[in-house]
Amino acid sequence: MEPSGAPSGPAACVAFSRTRKGLVLIGEIALCVLALVCYGASRTPGYTGLAICELVFAALILLVWGCRLAPRINFIHWGWTDFIRCVIGCLLFLITSLIVIIGHRDGAGTAAGIPRTAPEPQTRPGSPQNSPSPRGGQP
Repeated sequence: MEPSGAPSGPAACVAFSRTRKGLVLIGEIALCVLALVCYGASRTPGYTGLAICELVFAALILLVWGCRLAPRINFIHWGWTDFIRCVIGCLLFLITSLIVIIGHRDGAGTAAGIPRTAPEPQTRPGSPQNSPSPRGGQP
């Protein structure tokens, strides 16, 4: 039961979203959505899973804290859970960005840290593949 002056239901979630921790979680969710858009716009959208997982985990933590479920579920230490989630997410984004930033070439991929796919082989203008056949198009 809640004290008489404390908000309950949706009002508690809105009140939590105005706290410092709530604003940080909402900012993290917004950045995950931005990373998801960048990953999806790049030529290799295979890294979207990382952004989706971090987005879901941040939304779950926001839901737990916003609906005041953390005091009711006391067998989980929510402070450490949130801290470990942040550290793992930070390391995964950092590692992914460092791995793929080495081979970036497109704009959206650079913003998301996505590698470029293998380029098409280039032929020279005077090579036999590009020159017209002397028989009028017949090999």
